Amino acid sequence: MTIKIILPLYFFCSVILLSCNTPKKNYISHQTTPITSKKLSENARKDWSYKDIIEDSIPGISFDRAEREILKNEKGKDIIIAVIDQSIDINHKDLQNQIWVNDDEIPNNNIDDDKNGYIDDINGWNYTGNNSIISKKYSHYDYTRTVKAYKNTFPEEAEVTKNNSIAYQTYQRAKNLLDKKLKSVPQDIEYANNVYKWKNQARKGISKYLVELSDDNVTLKKLDSLKLKHSNDSTLIQNINIFTGFVINGYTDRYIQNLQLESNNALNKQLNLEFNEREVTNDNPSDINNKGYGNNIVNSDLNLFSHGTIVSGVIAKKTNNLKIMPLPIVGYGSTHDKDIALAIRYAVDNGAKVINMSFGKSFSLYKNMVDEAIKYAEKNNVLIVTSAGNDNHDMDRKTKFNYPDDRDSNRKEFVSNFIKVGGTSANVNNELMYSMSNYGAQNVDLFAPAEDIYTTVPNNEYKYDAGTSLAAAITSKVAGILYSHYPDLTSKEVKQILTESGVGYKFKVKLPTRENPEQQVPFSQLSKSGKVLNAYNALIMADSIATINH
Repeated sequence: MTIKIILPLYFFCSVILLSCNTPKKNYISHQTTPITSKKLSENARKDWSYKDIIEDSIPGISFDRAEREILKNEKGKDIIIAVIDQSIDINHKDLQNQIWVNDDEIPNNNIDDDKNGYIDDINGWNYTGNNSIISKKYSHYDYTRTVKAYKNTFPEEAEVTKNNSIAYQTYQRAKNLLDKKLKSVPQDIEYANNVYKWKNQARKGISKYLVELSDDNVTLKKLDSLKLKHSNDSTLIQNINIFTGFVINGYTDRYIQNLQLESNNALNKQLNLEFNEREVTNDNPSDINNKGYGNNIVNSDLNLFSHGTIVSGVIAKKTNNLKIMPLPIVGYGSTHDKDIALAIRYAVDNGAKVINMSFGKSFSLYKNMVDEAIKYAEKNNVLIVTSAGNDNHDMDRKTKFNYPDDRDSNRKEFVSNFIKVGGTSANVNNELMYSMSNYGAQNVDLFAPAEDIYTTVPNNEYKYDAGTSLAAAITSKVAGILYSHYPDLTSKEVKQILTESGVGYKFKVKLPTRENPEQQVPFSQLSKSGKVLNAYNALIMADSIATINH
């Protein structure tokens, strides 16, 4: 292992200031050489993202080391992190003590006690429902919404002028995607129905030997015993193998039902131009001043929606003073710009210091609404953290889009409080980058752990998950910790610390393309900072900046 230590002047200042109470701290600069991957124990696997490249040879964020060497005697102040996402299981045993409570609101009195425009918003606000319907489950895809908005503007005989050419290009891009999806969804429906049929045929073939067949390990053990007992019954063995394969690969009854539900609703609702996606909220999505919709039920439909709980688990893990503010805006389909903008403003007005937005889309009909909300957050010193997306796309290409973003019409940054995060794996080699992560030397700010992350899901359960959503969440977590211990930092400074204090990995990683499936490029070229988030480094740098500037 080759670790090079480079200590800028402000880090020497920081070490001197801290040396009275803590051991000398070395800033982790970069890892030069790849390391052969090793199989992790289950405990190490659950916490790999918190490990340290020097001490553990694992490319985590050095959170455990930071807690042990820097934060052990430091309590910090409570910090609110708004999670704009799906609904959140606020009663999960690992989340319930870290859910934000609005102390200025009296519960269930049907009065807006704090005069913030939201009645009984005890834990946050759900922008997907109304007083009688807890939440709407389906929205248009962003390209469906875009086609519907422009279809009368650009009929087939429409004249394209210089003034409307950008809008026309957007419409055509959306229409191509919609047409492509409309062709593929019937195949998705057929596949979901076949999967349901195949599994139930196997279940029926086994039922006379084993009546209760569940999607669990107990059933798998019983099936193994059944195979040994009836080893000459080829039909039974075939049915057992089919059923076992479904369970092992995660095709539970619930998963298959969701496949059927999602594919059918995609055709009837998310892709259907005639579907009224704002029927429940009954608002005008083009008017930011048309408010008053939604309700205070932030944990609705947890049987359908787990993403908000997954993200919140990453933020809350091993911390006590980070409080989650649930702001559900997402169901099946794409987020609305108006909902995003109002949720950002709610978070800012109600005390959040960090806003996590682990979602993205390719079209933004009312981008100005979101841009103004992001500027409002910047004005109020609130950091916004977003995920880069999971398409393995180069986001610097002019044909690629991932909204919300911090770019104006000339693709120039217009704020200093916005971070977009790509994803990494536990491998210190050419597989360091999470294979599905988007990247971009100009449009992705840094990387953070995103693969094989152990986190919460509804109903007091847990699972391993992957995606840049988790990379954004762990970045929001570290941002919250910085604010907690250095509350005078500005959002611009926190962004600077997170991006500049990361660990660089100076070797090539896989980046296959259709033209060159064996392509590898330097990891440092995949983001603006070229680095991976590091909590240990960030705290050292935060101490320096806070001492010098505050």
